[in-house]
Amino acid sequence: MSIRAVMLALGLVVGSGAANGAQITPVSVESSSTLPGSGGVTYGENHLTDGKRSNVWVEGDTNGSGVGTTLMFDLGQSQAVSGFRIWNGNWYSHDFWTRHNRIRDLEIVFSDGSRENVQLTDSMSSEFVRFDTPKQTSSMRLRILSVYNGSTFDDTVISEIQLEDTSGTGEVMPLSATDSSHLPEDGDGTYVGENMWDGLLDTMWCEGAEGDGSGEWFEVDFGRSQQVSGLRFVNGNAYSLVWWMKSNRVTELTLSFSDGSSQVVSVRNSVREQTVAIDPVTTSSVRVSLSEVRQGNMAADNPDYDCACVSEIGFVN
Repeated sequence: MSIRAVMLALGLVVGSGAANGAQITPVSVESSSTLPGSGGVTYGENHLTDGKRSNVWVEGDTNGSGVGTTLMFDLGQSQAVSGFRIWNGNWYSHDFWTRHNRIRDLEIVFSDGSRENVQLTDSMSSEFVRFDTPKQTSSMRLRILSVYNGSTFDDTVISEIQLEDTSGTGEVMPLSATDSSHLPEDGDGTYVGENMWDGLLDTMWCEGAEGDGSGEWFEVDFGRSQQVSGLRFVNGNAYSLVWWMKSNRVTELTLSFSDGSSQVVSVRNSVREQTVAIDPVTTSSVRVSLSEVRQGNMAADNPDYDCACVSEIGFVN
């Protein structure tokens, strides 16, 4: 029987999609081997849960591709884990993803000794591994069983893992997004709307129109009427403080709802996550227009930086 057939029998679901639960922050993550850093670049286990796909963990097996290497997530106490989302491979760039190994087959072991196997797809897209029945566990150990070979390096890489609980996020998850413009895809990835609710700080939506971005917009569709009472917002390009300061940020948003109403809200010129309160409204969509924009410190001299970005947005219900 194939591993994918075993997964179906066990009730495992693997695929893309929206998060169902809130994220679990592990107390610690330890690996059986890690590639030593060099030139100021490190590859430690802390990169697995730092919210950035450009910081990666690399196994340090000196005799092979990392098969047998384990990662232990200590949750601190017993929790109901509904699954996890994984950015498999080296997401620093498309080129790096192709050149490094990715995990193919993975064993998952829980604190009670039970275990399940899962097979990941070989594509540069994040995947959800959802358990049909939530697992009550205080730890989760992942063991690499086999890999997809990279074109250049025999090192297996994971960029990010997000564990989910069963409590729910308290946010309305968009089904799709449209926009007035966005930057074209480049070596670092895309700049489309879906990047704003992937849980990562180094992926973002960036408008692609001429000028500082004032008047540009993106619109999310929830698929049905939902109550929205606030926004969770990460302003600008939050890849790093340096990049945040270089590029444009938003200082005022106009929110337009499916019932024809609209609200204008101010947002802080800060790289930190902020909560923006709005008057509660029931709506099936929200158009977010950039009413006012503050230019970054490189935007006036370099048009490549003269674009407004949003790293994360959540619609609180």
